[in-house]
Amino acid sequence: MDIKIPRHTITAKVFFHRYGEEACDFFLAESSERHQGPETLDEFLNLDPREFIPIRMRDSGNIVLISKKFIEAATVPSDSPALEKDHGVPPTREAKLKVTMTDDRTYQGTLRIFGSAYEARVTDFMNAPGAFFQLRTDAGVCYINKFYLSRIEEI
Repeated sequence: MDIKIPRHTITAKVFFHRYGEEACDFFLAESSERHQGPETLDEFLNLDPREFIPIRMRDSGNIVLISKKFIEAATVPSDSPALEKDHGVPPTREAKLKVTMTDDRTYQGTLRIFGSAYEARVTDFMNAPGAFFQLRTDAGVCYINKFYLSRIEEI
């Protein structure tokens, strides 16, 4: 018997290490184990224990398995249903950042930090668990893989 978990697709522009950018579909669960509503892209990238995930390449339509470690960044529109909801709780701090990747690409945007005042420093946030963090940019919300960062500046 083949049992499948209901999924919905979220389209993102994904920058792959040594490959470049391509539009892709992520397959997220219809419901989250952690909150009401669908799984978020943050949960999928940071909390899903699978190292290899299926994605659909938009140009070819092929579904491929990729390592999450191969994803340098994934950008979704700011109004995407795949985004983490703050449920009306304001962030503890917002920091304007310019982040530089190991290949010298840069992203600029706003980092929203939720939590206690003791955890509101950018350094504390970046050293917290989770491979990906959200940066709100002009292009949308970008999930950036910390492994490929070389420099972070507050601007």
